[in-house]
Amino acid sequence: HELLYTIRTSMKKGDVFILDTAINDRRQKERVESYVSNKNFYNWLIPIPLQLGLSRDDVELQGRFKNSRIELYFVLKNDKTVTFNEKSVSFNKGDQIIVLTAYKYEKDTLKEFLNMHFDNVNLMASKNNSKVLAICTR
Repeated sequence: HELLYTIRTSMKKGDVFILDTAINDRRQKERVESYVSNKNFYNWLIPIPLQLGLSRDDVELQGRFKNSRIELYFVLKNDKTVTFNEKSVSFNKGDQIIVLTAYKYEKDTLKEFLNMHFDNVNLMASKNNSKVLAICTR
């Protein structure tokens, strides 16, 4: 809601906001698997645990669909203590570091959210109902 509010308040009367997004098409398990197996996602996200002082061998990328969102996270393979600036953080085997969240709402729920912030909302679903194009005016 905060993001939609910020977008709307930055618009002038008659401005148009266009949103192209995936929705909850009941195939989220497949979508999660495709995110986890995509090397581009891995390459984009691996700098996060590396910047924490972990190595590629310390973590494994996994994912799940939970709370209307896809979560990608790194799981610690072993116990590990990282020291930086004389402070230490201990990670335990199995700890999870969430590095990406992607919300996937039902089409009707998304329309409700958009209607709260914009004067006119028009949603068009893709042929396979996995994505929507929303045209919103202020």
